[in-house]
Amino acid sequence: MVQESNRRIRFFSLLTLCGFALLAACSDDDKTCESNANCAEGQYCNAKGVCDLDCRKDSDCSGGRCNSLGKCVGGILPDAGTKDAGPGGDLGDQGTPDMSDLTSGVDLPDMGDLTSSQDYLPWPDATGIGDLPDATMADAGPGTVWISVSAGKYTMGSPSSEMCRDSKNETSHEVTLSKKFEISRTEVTRLEFYKVMNYSPSKVAGCTSACPVEFVSWHEAAAYCNALSSANSLTPCYTCTGSGATSKCDVAASYKGASAIYGCPGYRLPTEAEWEYTARATTTTGLYNGSIGTCTGTDTNASVIGWYNMNAQGKSHPVMGKTANTWGVYDMAGNVMEWTNDWYQEDLGTSAVSDPSGPTSGTQKVTRGGSWSQAAQYMRSAARLKALPTGRGAFLGFRCARTVP
Repeated sequence: MVQESNRRIRFFSLLTLCGFALLAACSDDDKTCESNANCAEGQYCNAKGVCDLDCRKDSDCSGGRCNSLGKCVGGILPDAGTKDAGPGGDLGDQGTPDMSDLTSGVDLPDMGDLTSSQDYLPWPDATGIGDLPDATMADAGPGTVWISVSAGKYTMGSPSSEMCRDSKNETSHEVTLSKKFEISRTEVTRLEFYKVMNYSPSKVAGCTSACPVEFVSWHEAAAYCNALSSANSLTPCYTCTGSGATSKCDVAASYKGASAIYGCPGYRLPTEAEWEYTARATTTTGLYNGSIGTCTGTDTNASVIGWYNMNAQGKSHPVMGKTANTWGVYDMAGNVMEWTNDWYQEDLGTSAVSDPSGPTSGTQKVTRGGSWSQAAQYMRSAARLKALPTGRGAFLGFRCARTVP
């Protein structure tokens, strides 16, 4: 019989920092088992008597492969007692932070800025990757499905008539993207990140391994894209030092300069021009499924396509849970905000440009798409925010892209 003890819902604390409302929840759910039959589908009873994932990599599966649900496909499932497959399962007790736990010296700039070089919610490192998703969920990890996007032209930014627009940084201008590219159908999930990088940065309780990874800095996101390049024998787009949370990355010298990043054959973060082009999928309205009707309340169109502060119930959700855009790309609005490759420049001007890649240097990187903790206005295709590349947050993740030769 599965015994459950010490289940504690530690807190729901609404924190507002740098203009973002963050609802954080921690839980501790200790589970014991006597055999695999005591565990949920897709888990086994490990040597410590704890329900764990089938696998984290193919070598964990005897003669089979490990899919993005952490489940062995084919081969023989591991026996309880043969090995402990390492850190996994539920997120552990992460304490009960309050306002006094916030890193001292945090700057409080205008709405949308993230300027602390420390974690925005400084919890201890997490050792788990969340519960398994439903057994019926599709294998949706990066590399499984890439959406091919043709070269083209569009109007970046927002018209003066668009509700909720920021007139300072959404200047309308024509953009030509001359190169075909591919972009991940989903945000990088917790499990996909773990399988590629062998650690789990995610710290928000209450979501599954199919939820987007969060608490990743721009550097960690770039390092992940590099790892995908190496795994596919492609030239990396970044030079990186360190590992894990200490990673420090920069665009490789060969791909610095105006439009040069588009020449990299490996995986990288999308430029913000590519990101908005993909999010719009030929649309010109505030949201990719129509106009936005409210900036801060419940918006009918926003609720169809994404998780935001009015429907997310204080947490991120498994990828592909809302309606994709017409190109089949999910969660370009809401769930987690996404890093892009570009340094932030407030005014992009009104002149037509080709293959823009932002300034060659700067202090903050562009983030796009809005998140589960933010209002509907940040889900607009034109909405632009920024964060220090060292910043991390419970609402901040990414997806990768690659120029197609």
